Amino acid sequence: MNVRPFVTRHSGKSLLIVAMIAISHGVAQGDPPCLELHAAVFDPPRQRMIVFGGSPDGATRSNTTWQLTLGPSPRWDSLAVVGPAPTPRVGSAFVYDPVRERMIVFGGQDNSLGVLADVWSLSLSGLPTWDSLKVSGSPPPARRYCTAVYDPVRDRILIFGGRDSFQNVFNDVWSLELASNPEWKPVPTHSTPTKRYSHSAIYDPIRDRMLVFGGFAGFSANDVWSLTSADSTWRQLDPGGAPPPPRSQHAAIFDPIGQRMVVFGGTGGSLALNDVWELSLGGALRWSPILPAGDAPTPRGAHSAVYDPTYRRMVVFGGYPSALEPTWSLPLEPPTQWSPFRPACRWNCCRKFDAPEFYW
Repeated sequence: MNVRPFVTRHSGKSLLIVAMIAISHGVAQGDPPCLELHAAVFDPPRQRMIVFGGSPDGATRSNTTWQLTLGPSPRWDSLAVVGPAPTPRVGSAFVYDPVRERMIVFGGQDNSLGVLADVWSLSLSGLPTWDSLKVSGSPPPARRYCTAVYDPVRDRILIFGGRDSFQNVFNDVWSLELASNPEWKPVPTHSTPTKRYSHSAIYDPIRDRMLVFGGFAGFSANDVWSLTSADSTWRQLDPGGAPPPPRSQHAAIFDPIGQRMVVFGGTGGSLALNDVWELSLGGALRWSPILPAGDAPTPRGAHSAVYDPTYRRMVVFGGYPSALEPTWSLPLEPPTQWSPFRPACRWNCCRKFDAPEFYW
């Protein structure tokens, strides 16, 4: 397993998980920048991954939009969009809105290191168009490194956690109601998790709940929490099996066929990780490592991952440090083996990670 040491502002202990992987060479045409702390969603009708914003070098922010078409011949292209784009940013929360076929982006941090609370939508049917979403109600405090999930039962987005520009960390939940007139509403909850940021969150549609894993809560965490949408009650879950090492800045997806959450990479203590874990959700909850064969992606954090249902695979993009090949796919059924989408990015993606303040 490739595990690379690097210096962070946190301390803690991590376990080294050995992953064995046999490579299958995929090819993605095009030449995207290698981004970190970007937003990414899967657009099912057009079988593509949409990527917005992020940083190509750890210092500057971007507001460009890219698409990765995920058919038999994957291809990266810059996406031509209409309308004024959001300001360049990192660390936004994001979802795909399947009802209106659009990407929604909330908050993040801009080039001046200011933290944002604006909401933008990018229409994905027809000509892609950015719009500043007009939302009624009092908005959440501005924040970065929070998560967002789409709740299809109530046609809303749930925002959890994050951090502002004054080092305040949150554990509140906000709802962005999308029907007719978008509106912000705070969600009163019970038995709240520890305040955190740079965690992951997925929506489990079978059990109508949001699942939150890990993040940074004054320490790298590896706990799992469930927020049941019907009663807005938090519950700390106690899965069987040995859990993943604590981490933040990882990526997670929901595998509907396997009824599981799949987690890849992240940062923990003084390590960047490239291990893969599954949390079974059907029946008894249980953590298990996924051990593909062959070469793995380089260890990384602040990357993104989406679920591609056509090929039943997880597609991973970007991250730091040393993301020499930024785009990879992992089939979620045997034989499980990583495949890099080449060519690698032409930007300097092999910079040394020095934990600049805006990451934390």
